[in-house]
Amino acid sequence: MEEKPYPVRKMTAKLVSISDKTNHAPQSDVMVAADADAQMDVPPKPGAFGGADGGQPNVVSCRIDDILPALQQECSNGGRLEMLYVRPKSGSAFELCYLVNHAESGRFVMIVSEAMDVAPSMARHFPLLGWYEREIQDLFGIKFADHPEPYPLVRHDHKDGRKPLSHDPDVQRFPFGPIRADVVESAEFAFYYAGEAILHYHPHLFFKHRGMERRFEGLTPQTGVIFAERVSGIGSFAHALAFAQACEVASGCVVPQRAKMLRSLLGE
Repeated sequence: MEEKPYPVRKMTAKLVSISDKTNHAPQSDVMVAADADAQMDVPPKPGAFGGADGGQPNVVSCRIDDILPALQQECSNGGRLEMLYVRPKSGSAFELCYLVNHAESGRFVMIVSEAMDVAPSMARHFPLLGWYEREIQDLFGIKFADHPEPYPLVRHDHKDGRKPLSHDPDVQRFPFGPIRADVVESAEFAFYYAGEAILHYHPHLFFKHRGMERRFEGLTPQTGVIFAERVSGIGSFAHALAFAQACEVASGCVVPQRAKMLRSLLGE
């Protein structure tokens, strides 16, 4: 298909003169300008997100006790577990959503189970779920039974949640921070030591947790890209680009070469 001429806009003119003006266009405007051609009437790519038919991932509903065998079956069939998140249902109910990526076939499978007050932890079988479960426990109050590290992750009102060897009078605790180290978010580092030997190290992260994930729910792509820029001031373009690419993959639209070149230029 022949590529349409790139539309001339004020924001594009501002992009050209970016080196001459300090009061240039916000990056969200530039991102919209770079994506202008992506709004063309282009048929979605097959398998862009949910397999041969495109669209949403394949959803598999199961009881909470059947989550482990369902995940093991998907992974044994070539899938890779990507993440766990909570999806609100009607009223105050929630669902646990486990996303499995079948990269070779280009499809996603989402295993969904209604969230109870207590759910079985998958962290011993799939270690990457450890932090997801701890975050859900902090923010939604859903407990995960038999979690190998059940102490808080996002909330800091309970601190470590454990005091290794704290009964020993020779073991001392040294809290360093919270500090902000260059591009790294604010963090506090707790060291347990005896003399020169460090016995245990525990990081306290997420001091700047603002619930951004929930704020993205229900937004249009035009508004969502503005929110993406504000996730982190030092990575505003990177976050906006990642958001735009996620929308493009989910919708199956084709990004023209000119938009890709502009993105590379701005990324540099």
